[in-house]
Amino acid sequence: MRTRTSTRAIAAGGFAAAALMFASSPAFAGTDASVYTTNHAGSGAFHTSGSVERIQVCDEKAGDGLYPVVHLKYGGKEHFSPNIGDGPDCENFKINIAEGTSVKVRIYLSRPGSDTHKYHASSWHSAKA
Repeated sequence: MRTRTSTRAIAAGGFAAAALMFASSPAFAGTDASVYTTNHAGSGAFHTSGSVERIQVCDEKAGDGLYPVVHLKYGGKEHFSPNIGDGPDCENFKINIAEGTSVKVRIYLSRPGSDTHKYHASSWHSAKA
């Protein structure tokens, strides 16, 4: 009888620990994406962190007359990162996308004053907000 009671107590404690583990974990975890232009002159990333996502854009080859643009597609919408110029720094931008939304991410290079030309575009990468 004593063994049976101890077994029940251990089993109940195990279930309580499992319930606590699942209750304390986040309901959903997004997935990030990192992208590079085909000539590695630009890099970008889409990072998820709770309710606000972040886009990072870096010009890996400053002074070449081109600047990188991160392009997102999600929920029937499109978003383009702002022109960061042709300098050596990275820029970060926040964007709010509904949690669990599928996001397609790519990067390309553009010339100032020309929104129609996309140079060295990466393929589309999948992420989730």
